[in-house]
Amino acid sequence: MAGLGGLGSTLLTGSAAEARCLDDVRKHLVAALPNRQHAAVIGKARLAALDRQPDPEELVGRVVDALNLSSAQVHQCTSADLRAAIKAATTSDFAGNRTTRLGGWVLGSTEMDLFCLAALTPA
Repeated sequence: MAGLGGLGSTLLTGSAAEARCLDDVRKHLVAALPNRQHAAVIGKARLAALDRQPDPEELVGRVVDALNLSSAQVHQCTSADLRAAIKAATTSDFAGNRTTRLGGWVLGSTEMDLFCLAALTPA
Protein backbone atom coordinates (compact mmCIF):
# COMPACT_ATOMS: atom_id res chain seq x y z
CA MET A 1 0.00 0.00 0.00
CA ALA A 2 2.67 2.47 -1.01
CA GLY A 3 0.20 5.18 -2.02
CA LEU A 4 -1.15 5.43 1.49
CA GLY A 5 1.81 7.50 2.57
CA GLY A 6 2.42 5.44 5.68
CA LEU A 7 -1.25 4.88 6.40
CA GLY A 8 -1.00 1.20 5.41
CA SER A 9 1.37 0.37 8.25
CA THR A 10 -0.52 2.43 10.82
CA LEU A 11 -3.84 0.79 9.98
CA LEU A 12 -2.57 -2.35 11.64
CA THR A 13 -2.27 -0.69 15.04
CA GLY A 14 -5.96 0.14 15.20
CA SER A 15 -5.88 3.37 17.22
CA ALA A 16 -8.95 5.60 17.21
CA ALA A 17 -7.00 8.45 15.56
CA GLU A 18 -5.86 6.18 12.74
CA ALA A 19 -9.39 4.89 12.23
CA ARG A 20 -10.64 8.49 11.99
CA CYS A 21 -7.91 9.27 9.43
CA LEU A 22 -8.99 6.30 7.32
CA ASP A 23 -12.63 7.33 7.63
CA ASP A 24 -11.77 10.91 6.62
CA VAL A 25 -9.90 9.71 3.52
CA ARG A 26 -12.80 7.42 2.65
CA LYS A 27 -15.37 10.22 3.00
CA HIS A 28 -13.23 12.63 1.00
CA LEU A 29 -12.90 10.12 -1.84
CA VAL A 30 -16.62 9.36 -1.89
CA ALA A 31 -17.50 13.07 -1.74
CA ALA A 32 -15.57 13.58 -4.99
CA LEU A 33 -17.96 11.32 -6.90
CA PRO A 34 -20.27 13.36 -9.16
CA ASN A 35 -23.34 11.32 -8.14
CA ARG A 36 -22.82 9.49 -4.91
CA GLN A 37 -26.28 7.90 -4.88
CA HIS A 38 -25.89 6.31 -8.31
CA ALA A 39 -22.37 5.20 -7.43
CA ALA A 40 -23.69 3.53 -4.26
CA VAL A 41 -26.34 1.63 -6.25
CA ILE A 42 -23.69 0.29 -8.62
CA GLY A 43 -21.40 -0.48 -5.67
CA LYS A 44 -24.14 -2.41 -3.86
CA ALA A 45 -24.77 -4.50 -6.99
CA ARG A 46 -21.05 -5.27 -7.25
CA LEU A 47 -20.74 -6.15 -3.56
CA ALA A 48 -23.74 -8.49 -3.86
CA ALA A 49 -21.98 -10.33 -6.70
CA LEU A 50 -18.75 -10.92 -4.76
CA ASP A 51 -17.95 -14.09 -2.82
CA ARG A 52 -15.80 -12.15 -0.35
CA GLN A 53 -16.72 -8.67 0.75
CA PRO A 54 -13.77 -6.25 0.72
CA ASP A 55 -13.46 -4.12 3.83
CA PRO A 56 -13.32 -0.33 3.52
CA GLU A 57 -9.60 -0.30 4.49
CA GLU A 58 -8.79 -2.55 1.55
CA LEU A 59 -10.85 -0.45 -0.86
CA VAL A 60 -9.34 2.83 0.36
CA GLY A 61 -5.86 1.36 0.00
CA ARG A 62 -6.48 0.24 -3.57
CA VAL A 63 -8.03 3.56 -4.59
CA VAL A 64 -5.32 5.71 -3.01
CA ASP A 65 -2.67 3.53 -4.64
CA ALA A 66 -4.39 3.77 -8.03
CA LEU A 67 -4.54 7.57 -7.70
CA ASN A 68 -0.82 7.68 -6.86
CA LEU A 69 -1.56 9.87 -3.84
CA SER A 70 -0.77 9.68 -0.16
CA SER A 71 -3.53 9.99 2.41
CA ALA A 72 -2.29 13.51 3.20
CA GLN A 73 -2.49 14.43 -0.47
CA VAL A 74 -6.06 13.11 -0.67
CA HIS A 75 -6.99 15.50 2.17
CA GLN A 76 -5.38 18.42 0.32
CA CYS A 77 -7.11 17.71 -3.00
CA THR A 78 -10.25 19.49 -4.07
CA SER A 79 -13.10 17.38 -5.40
CA ALA A 80 -12.17 18.57 -8.90
CA ASP A 81 -8.55 17.44 -8.35
CA LEU A 82 -9.73 14.05 -7.13
CA ARG A 83 -12.10 13.66 -10.08
CA ALA A 84 -9.20 14.38 -12.45
CA ALA A 85 -7.06 11.78 -10.66
CA ILE A 86 -9.93 9.27 -10.79
CA LYS A 87 -10.34 9.89 -14.51
CA ALA A 88 -6.61 9.34 -15.09
CA ALA A 89 -6.63 6.15 -12.98
CA THR A 90 -9.69 4.86 -14.83
CA THR A 91 -8.00 5.53 -18.18
CA SER A 92 -5.00 3.59 -16.91
CA ASP A 93 -7.29 0.78 -15.72
CA PHE A 94 -8.75 0.40 -19.21
CA ALA A 95 -5.33 0.56 -20.84
CA GLY A 96 -4.12 -2.16 -18.47
CA ASN A 97 -7.30 -4.24 -18.88
CA ARG A 98 -8.16 -3.79 -15.18
CA THR A 99 -11.91 -3.69 -15.66
CA THR A 100 -15.05 -5.20 -14.21
CA ARG A 101 -18.23 -6.14 -16.07
CA LEU A 102 -21.49 -5.49 -14.25
CA GLY A 103 -24.95 -5.49 -15.77
CA GLY A 104 -23.69 -4.94 -19.31
CA TRP A 105 -21.35 -2.14 -18.27
CA VAL A 106 -17.57 -2.24 -18.24
CA LEU A 107 -16.03 -0.15 -15.47
CA GLY A 108 -12.44 0.50 -14.47
CA SER A 109 -11.24 -1.13 -11.26
CA THR A 110 -10.62 2.21 -9.55
CA GLU A 111 -14.13 3.38 -10.40
CA MET A 112 -15.64 0.14 -9.14
CA ASP A 113 -13.69 0.31 -5.88
CA LEU A 114 -14.95 3.86 -5.38
CA PHE A 115 -18.51 2.80 -6.09
CA CYS A 116 -18.17 -0.02 -3.53
CA LEU A 117 -16.81 2.54 -1.03
CA ALA A 118 -19.86 4.71 -1.72
CA ALA A 119 -22.10 1.73 -0.97
CA LEU A 120 -20.28 1.11 2.32
CA THR A 121 -20.12 4.76 3.43
CA PRO A 122 -23.12 6.19 5.28
CA ALA A 123 -24.49 9.36 3.67
